[in-house]
Amino acid sequence: MQYTAEYLDSQRETAQSMQPARSLQVMARLAISQLHQLIPCRQASLIKFDRQAGAATILATYTIGEPPREKGTRLPLEVLALAPEIWQGEVHLTGNLLNLSNPSRALQALQAEGVRCYLSVPIVGHPEDFRPAKAPILGCLNIGADTPDAFTPEHIHWACEVASMMAVAIGQAVLYQQAQHQVNELEQHLAERTAVETELISSVQAADEQLQQKAKEQQQLEAAVRRQAQKERLSATISQQSRHASNLRETLNTAASEVREALQADRVLIYRFAEDWSGSMVVESLASGWISMLGFSLREPCLSSEQYLRRYQRGRFQAIEDTSTVNLEPAHFELLEFFGIKSQLIVPLLVGEELRINAAQKTLDSQPSNSPSKLWGLLIAHQCESSRQWQPFEIDLLTSVTTQLEIAIQQSRLCEKVRQLNADLVRQVEDCNEQLQQVLEFEAMLQRITDKACDSLDETQILQTAVKELAEVLGVEECSSAVYSADRTTVTLCHHHSTSPPSSLRSRPMADFPQVYCQLLQGKEFQFCQAGSNNSQGNSAILACPISHGDEVLGDLWLFKQPEDNFNALEIRLVQLVTHHCAIALRQARLYQSAQSQVTELAKLNELKDDFLSTVSHELRTPLSNMKMAIQMLAISLNQETGFFAELTKPEAERSKLARYFQIVRNECEREIHLINDLLELQQLDAGSQTWAPAIIQLQRLIPQIVEPFEDQTRNCQQVLQLEMSPDLPDLFGDPSILKRVLAELLTNACKYTPAGEQITVEVAAVGDRVQFSVTNSGAEIPPEELNNIFKKFYRIPKADRWQQGGTGLGLAVVHKLTERLGGTIQVKSEAGQTCFTVDLPINGPSQTS
Repeated sequence: MQYTAEYLDSQRETAQSMQPARSLQVMARLAISQLHQLIPCRQASLIKFDRQAGAATILATYTIGEPPREKGTRLPLEVLALAPEIWQGEVHLTGNLLNLSNPSRALQALQAEGVRCYLSVPIVGHPEDFRPAKAPILGCLNIGADTPDAFTPEHIHWACEVASMMAVAIGQAVLYQQAQHQVNELEQHLAERTAVETELISSVQAADEQLQQKAKEQQQLEAAVRRQAQKERLSATISQQSRHASNLRETLNTAASEVREALQADRVLIYRFAEDWSGSMVVESLASGWISMLGFSLREPCLSSEQYLRRYQRGRFQAIEDTSTVNLEPAHFELLEFFGIKSQLIVPLLVGEELRINAAQKTLDSQPSNSPSKLWGLLIAHQCESSRQWQPFEIDLLTSVTTQLEIAIQQSRLCEKVRQLNADLVRQVEDCNEQLQQVLEFEAMLQRITDKACDSLDETQILQTAVKELAEVLGVEECSSAVYSADRTTVTLCHHHSTSPPSSLRSRPMADFPQVYCQLLQGKEFQFCQAGSNNSQGNSAILACPISHGDEVLGDLWLFKQPEDNFNALEIRLVQLVTHHCAIALRQARLYQSAQSQVTELAKLNELKDDFLSTVSHELRTPLSNMKMAIQMLAISLNQETGFFAELTKPEAERSKLARYFQIVRNECEREIHLINDLLELQQLDAGSQTWAPAIIQLQRLIPQIVEPFEDQTRNCQQVLQLEMSPDLPDLFGDPSILKRVLAELLTNACKYTPAGEQITVEVAAVGDRVQFSVTNSGAEIPPEELNNIFKKFYRIPKADRWQQGGTGLGLAVVHKLTERLGGTIQVKSEAGQTCFTVDLPINGPSQTS
């Protein structure tokens, strides 16, 4: 305290000796006053730097025409834009500001105020460590003149002197401020220290007492922390060992060793109970010099009596400090004395829920959580050298160890159950793989049978394939197939596949085995074992499966195995699928055979029909020709007598009865002749016996010739006939007579079904290497449902003949056949109130294959 007061008085005297008579601003103003009297200047300023704060203070300024004055303005340091020479402690002189190419913003402001010559002198303080390079820059003196090159070396010298004087003043002011600040701090510190020392003197005794109490608590806390750390380390060691150990015994050995080391006991062992509550020492950690108890099987009263078992079952421990002072049975005391046990601590091991495997769901199940834990064993610590008082933390340590051991036992059980479950799963996966492989083989076999059934309509080959594939895939000793008669009274063996020679019996009545075939005829498969030596199979496991489709049973399949090797569900299902596919295939084969028979019969009937039509047509053609000739001769005779031809030219209403009757007979005769010709022509086309007279057809000449006869007919019916032909039509190779017949028939058809006032258009055009002929009539439309029937024989569209001209219904059928004879096609399109027939013919005629 005395030293601090003396030092404070010394600092106060030093500060008072350094205190200047006037303030720094006053000195700066006096310096500026002396300076403008010695140096011609327009303006001048004294600036003090604060490098740490990055600011500058303008202490005093002078402007021409005004007296020097104190300013005290504080500006950021970067606003001054000082020349680099200032920071090096050198004088900066600019002779003419107007000659600067890129002046700073500060110099531009000086130019605007009329300054032409500029001088800046640094205010350099004394170096702190007596090295000039370390001299601080305290500020600067800036002088501006209104004429260029106004400052002489003498002027610069006077400015430097003023700067040096200001450096001393600034330095003294700084020292004064520092000394004053230190005096204030020391005074405050002295007052605070006096109060603290007073308080410390009053609290030293209380602090000493608290420190002693805290030291005692710290020792207790450290002991508790060491015990807790030891407990946690032991639990962690046992837990880690239980996770990484390959079996439970390794974990138990580690636990016994760690517990003996932690307790500094002579012996630590684990006792395991059996189902009858006897037990054995399964794990032991023993200090040297003592007898081992490992492997001993015993029923010690202290361990397995009913009284102690109930206590252990409730989780209670037993601590014996001195075995010589406890009332024990003689046998028990002798056992303890034999092994040198002076003191012991016993803690029970209780294992909770019992795990079991759920075979149905392939999972691990446990008992309900409220089920009581089972006493698994005991963790025992022995002190053999002397008696021992077991501390609560030691009991707590063993309790925590038993908790970890119980978890390890549960994990061991779980691992064992998991290994068992994994083994079961592996076995099941292998079985599933075998079944899957078998299913794939069955599927491949079923596909082969299906493919064979689809490729063949021979029921013999289908059944042969099924029997062979089933025998090879299922590995049966014998497989056979049989079909039933239509009246379901007889069974005929079709195919047999066996390792032994087949039975000679090929057919047998169902009545010989009524029970067997009663079930098969009901569509039921069955499996049985046949015993005896009166059959070719001997002792066999037999599977009989019907070949049925719907309610109809067509046959059966029989398979034979060794009696100890029954047919499983998968094999039975496979045989069912095979019989199902065989039934479908047999059904298809029989339907095909039936259809083939019907087709043969229909072909015969069609041939008979064609022969009949050809014969009738030929037979009718001669009398009709004679009738036509007789009608013509009758007309000539009547004309010679009465001018009959003139009568025929009259309108129908003005004709005589004879003329009307004659016209009816002649029309009907022509109609019958036309029908006979059409029938004969169709018969020739179907038989391929029609004559073929190919030639080069000039369409430009032939088409108008075909159309010309229909002009009068369309004019009489008040129809419009129009022909449109491309001017560059090529010549066509074909039979001209057939082409004439086709186009004439189409025009006749169009005239028959076109109303009055409508138009018939014939178009001929070349499209690539083909020629298209189209006949279109407006005002008539064929219903869509009739389009597929118009090219059939004798078919006529109902109520479509507007002019009641009649017809045979063979015209379009003949046109269709003739178009094919020319190697072309014909199509019809009817919509929007018009119908169009289009014939497409190749220019070079029909190909060789047509």
